[in-house]
Amino acid sequence: MALEYLGGVILFSVDSPYDQSMALGASGSMRYIYDEFSNTSMKNDFPAEIAKNGLEYLPNHRYVKYGATYYSIIKTFVTSYVKAYYDSEEAIQSDSELQTWAARASVSEIKHHFMNGRVSWHIQAAPFSAPALYNTSLPTEKGVDVDVFDYVVPSDVFPLLSYMAVRFYRPIPAAKSVLSAYTTSPFSDETVLQDAIAQFQQSMAAMEIIVDLIEAEEKYPDMFVKPSMLPWFSYI
Repeated sequence: MALEYLGGVILFSVDSPYDQSMALGASGSMRYIYDEFSNTSMKNDFPAEIAKNGLEYLPNHRYVKYGATYYSIIKTFVTSYVKAYYDSEEAIQSDSELQTWAARASVSEIKHHFMNGRVSWHIQAAPFSAPALYNTSLPTEKGVDVDVFDYVVPSDVFPLLSYMAVRFYRPIPAAKSVLSAYTTSPFSDETVLQDAIAQFQQSMAAMEIIVDLIEAEEKYPDMFVKPSMLPWFSYI
């Protein structure tokens, strides 16, 4: 908690590298974070997002194709994990400690990771600077002479933008990847979890092969969606 708070103070301070190089700026990002809390609901899960954005009509879209597989694997595992300790829905709902943890864990994840996705890339698109659009209007008709440098990241800010992009590149050690999830104590000590963990490991190993085979046929393969490239916890 202390690290998260301190990180937020440093990241979202006025004139920080983030504040200077990202379109929303520090204050805008903070407003966005807290505004997102009102949209947080277990009802807004992966299938709901796919339907909301009409992506079910693009079955070969990587986000749909791989996301649906990951969603199914994780949902199956979590269901088996919880049922190993609770014999009914009522027991789960009446466990106040579990419910409190789940609520707070969800909020914490949103606060930390809401920018580590499509939003952050859209407001950090070098060499053009999204903040420049607030200073120089886009042309409203064709045939107008445009100085593209009006929309380019200022030279003194570009090192900050590069720094912000690079600092979020976090190579995942093999022991921390999804393929090694739940293989160590205390999880490996729980006999009631053996079947759930074994099924999870088999499914993720199969997912690794699936991505390798599919992406091998692509002109621009995306290997960052492989289980071996993903952490199985909030990796910082």
